[in-house]
Order: sequence, then C-alpha cells, then structure tokens
Amino acid sequence: MNKGWEEGDPRYTGHLLLSQVGLAYVWWWERPIEDLWDTLVGRAPTLAAIQPAGRPGFSRFQHDGGIFAFGVDGREGSAIVVAVLPDADSDYVFKHVVLPLDEIAERGVSRHLVSQGEVEVPQPT
Repeated sequence: MNKGWEEGDPRYTGHLLLSQVGLAYVWWWERPIEDLWDTLVGRAPTLAAIQPAGRPGFSRFQHDGGIFAFGVDGREGSAIVVAVLPDADSDYVFKHVVLPLDEIAERGVSRHLVSQGEVEVPQPT
C-alpha cells in the first residue's frame, strides 16, 4: 500500500489520503507548481486561505477541517489535489473551488476526479 515510502514521507501521506478519501479533485499542468498554484488561486481565491495541516506540504481548508489540499511537483508537470473526507462539506468544494475552475482547461490545465482511490481520466473527444 505504501509503494515503499516511509510513513513520514509526504508521498506516502498523499497516497494514503487519495486511496482512502471519498472524493478528490486533481488539477494537473505541464508547468511548475508555482505557476499552477497562481493560476488556480487567481480563479478560486478560497484556495489562498488554506492553513497548514500539521504535516509538511499538506493544508486544510478553514471552512472544514475535513478538506485537504496538497501539491505534487515533478519533471513532467505538477498537480494540486483537493481531497474531501466522506463527512466533509463537498458542496463547499464544488461551489468555491470546482465551479470557479471549470473553464481553466482552456489554459492547458486538466482536472481529474479521484473517488475512493479510483482515478477518472477524461477521454479525448
């Protein structure tokens, strides 16, 4: 389950969160994480108000402690993940994050949905 990562490794925590969370949204871009973050916050300002969650690299939303955000950066691009625990306010995330970012794909940013560890990858049309 931990893909060989140590328990304190942020990759382990992210993998664990995504495999157990009820719902998560992932925004991915072929650019550095700073560019992605600035683009997302520019359209969904509620992201700017997240608070550190006690583990390096992980944050919680002020509105609901069951909503987490974290970033992943690599050679091929970066991703911002907003994970919603089963008892958290998913309507808040939809209204204040997902809807404002709905048309961001025009800039090359793609959105993916993770539900109970399963990733939904949009098919090209």
